[in-house]
Amino acid sequence: MQLTKAYLHALDPKIPHIHFMFNPTDLSFTQEVASEENTGARAKETGAPKTNFSHLKPRTLTISKILFDTYEEKTDVQIYIRPFLCAVEFVSYIQQIGDISKLYNQLPEGLRKQVSASFSSEFTTSTKTSKDDEKKQQRTPIYRFIWGNQEHYLPYCTVDSLSYKLTKFLPNGTPVRAEIDSLTLKETSIRPGMKEQADRDLDSLKNRLGIQ
Repeated sequence: MQLTKAYLHALDPKIPHIHFMFNPTDLSFTQEVASEENTGARAKETGAPKTNFSHLKPRTLTISKILFDTYEEKTDVQIYIRPFLCAVEFVSYIQQIGDISKLYNQLPEGLRKQVSASFSSEFTTSTKTSKDDEKKQQRTPIYRFIWGNQEHYLPYCTVDSLSYKLTKFLPNGTPVRAEIDSLTLKETSIRPGMKEQADRDLDSLKNRLGIQ
């Protein structure tokens, strides 16, 4: 059976996909219900305070011990870490920087193909945006976690937390081994372009009604 790699598919333009060098060994899910104890009202039978249920919290998916190793290639392992760091920056900021491709282009051709040929082209030029566009993109990127046909794990998510370390270095200080201790993805109902399209519709309506 052919090996299928897990990855995070970025849904915002000019945001790199997140590739795993090795597939996760386990996926840890959390689902919580938000509730509140009403100490002023108690059940007659037990005397326990009544509970008010408010809403379901977003699902989370935590992946631990994600390994990256470029020791044999003697190249900077941070090429794999940089896309993870993009996930905890504002979209407006990431879309304007173009330095990721410089690090990517230092990789040997074989390893570059593993990272994905499309990764370099997404960052060859900087993208200028207006101040209004930047304001609308003041959120972290949205992804879809994909592993084979299991897209339903978290169809739309953001990176909620990231913890990693560099564990092996060449004599010249180049890091060649890294481990992400914990990557937590949080379910989101936001879709890229939703707010932007709503703002455009509202502006169009105001123009038709003559509202300033």
